Amino acid sequence: MKSLIFVLLISVVLVISGCGPAGKGTNIGGVDMEFQVDRPPLGSIPDEQTFSVDFVLNNKLTREVSDVKLCIYDTAPESAGGIIGKPCQTVTLPPADKLDGKIVPSRVGLLYFPENGGKYAYTVGQQGVSDVTIHAELTYTANSIAVIKSACFKKSSDIETDFECESQEEFTGNDIDADPAPIIVTRVEKNIYPEGTQNRLKLTLYLTKAEGEVIWNEDETKNLMDIKISSSDAQDFVCSPSENGLIKFDENTEKIICDSEFSLSQDFYRDSIVIELYYKYRSKLSSGPITIEKKRDGG
Repeated sequence: MKSLIFVLLISVVLVISGCGPAGKGTNIGGVDMEFQVDRPPLGSIPDEQTFSVDFVLNNKLTREVSDVKLCIYDTAPESAGGIIGKPCQTVTLPPADKLDGKIVPSRVGLLYFPENGGKYAYTVGQQGVSDVTIHAELTYTANSIAVIKSACFKKSSDIETDFECESQEEFTGNDIDADPAPIIVTRVEKNIYPEGTQNRLKLTLYLTKAEGEVIWNEDETKNLMDIKISSSDAQDFVCSPSENGLIKFDENTEKIICDSEFSLSQDFYRDSIVIELYYKYRSKLSSGPITIEKKRDGG
């Protein structure tokens, strides 16, 4: 891991743009990034003029994130200079604060490329390069926790209860406590019904995500994540869509369906349901085309 010097500024900040095209950021929760003003120069840059690529990082998660990895690269050939290869830096960001129910990013970090005060420059010469685009990729462990505060469990729908208790329920909004994360559980449909001498609990989870993509720790090319669901009696859930025992989650995934066969310890009761998602998240940022202003002959 490269050594890193970064400045932490205590500040209450506006939502920082980040994942995706410049000026557009996550609105759910996560680590955001944006280019520092004029670093790199957007629009155009003279041939051989030096520049740096600097970032503002903003953690909107209410926990410390210790593995924030930021990598940059450009579209110019190495013979034209600029960013050589794909340099990366790793940083730890402290948690955001939660004040009056609102998430306030408590820290903003400044990250500089190249490190140690260096500079980049394009020397296009006869390379035929007229413009370049600078790209940034940000990855970090996100994870999500959602808690359905009160769900009904009963052995059959014809059992009478002394409180409202339906075998089929839908949970949204304030029914669900969800930590800030780039993926959050926004709606859950629950159905519990008898099956032989036991019961089966079926949960349909609807997720909302920020711009970006889920990646799996062991293979960042795969859109996979792990899931754990638990309540007092129901523990072992089988979920789909799946791949090698993990949840397949990409831009085409609209919902996750999980079910568990279990025995109820009582005829009826109310209990919470805890849903935990484990994954890494990757977001991208682009400068857009930057025109390289070539030197005039004799200039």
